[in-house]
Amino acid sequence: MNKRLPLLFVLVFVFVFSMPGFTSAAGSKASALTVAVDIGHNSAYDGGKVGVNGLTEDQCTKKVGTLVKAKLKAMGYNVVDCTPANATSLRNSLKQRTDKANASKADCFVSIHLNASPNGNGFGTEVYYTNDEGKKLAASVQSQITALGFADRGIKYKNTYYVLKNTKMPSILVECAFVDSASDMKKFNPEKMANAICRGLDSQLKPAAGKPVLKKGSKNYDAVKYLQSLLKINSDGIFGNGTDKAVRNLQKKQGLSVDGVVGQQTWTKLIK
Repeated sequence: MNKRLPLLFVLVFVFVFSMPGFTSAAGSKASALTVAVDIGHNSAYDGGKVGVNGLTEDQCTKKVGTLVKAKLKAMGYNVVDCTPANATSLRNSLKQRTDKANASKADCFVSIHLNASPNGNGFGTEVYYTNDEGKKLAASVQSQITALGFADRGIKYKNTYYVLKNTKMPSILVECAFVDSASDMKKFNPEKMANAICRGLDSQLKPAAGKPVLKKGSKNYDAVKYLQSLLKINSDGIFGNGTDKAVRNLQKKQGLSVDGVVGQQTWTKLIK
């Protein structure tokens, strides 16, 4: 046997396992859950509704969707952005979204929208779904958004919406609020809305093992902000004394080791 072969195998092994983005199976990108995020409209031939004071659905969904993607990534999810850069027709815009979601083999799909009513009298939030798994996601997200003070219009089965009908994974379409409702827009906060959507997804998907370990001084801004939203404290993205105290209080109440470190057990209690 050629004596150089063992050395060659070692060099190949080291090279592969040191490649950027490659980690062990316990924390690999391949083993993480994938969420396909569709920022509603925001494409040629596919503009959204116009609401109070000239505020548009496109503007609102862009803000919320961008935050949702950042927060999910920070929490260890693979995120696929299904929003098309351009389109040749409305149908082409919708097809690009579902094609990208299906090609990614995502674990779930969420399409983010704002509602509007013909007479401008509508208000509240509602989430649409097409199957039992989607129904669970819809109920979870709906409960988190209504907790922000929006009227509960319920979750609704809908098999005619293109993006729900043509995606192969559990899918939901979130109508966060009514863009033409002054009362809804007064409550509407993109950061809080994004946190609510992420909490709703997280409580169903529950990939606690894939989440980052956080402690005092951690620099993972988006993950810390999400943690703070779960703790119901000021969300500034800084893991300082206040966040450390809140984590320790939670750990004490839940019978966990009180060390201020947010690991798998603490995440599990937070997202249950």
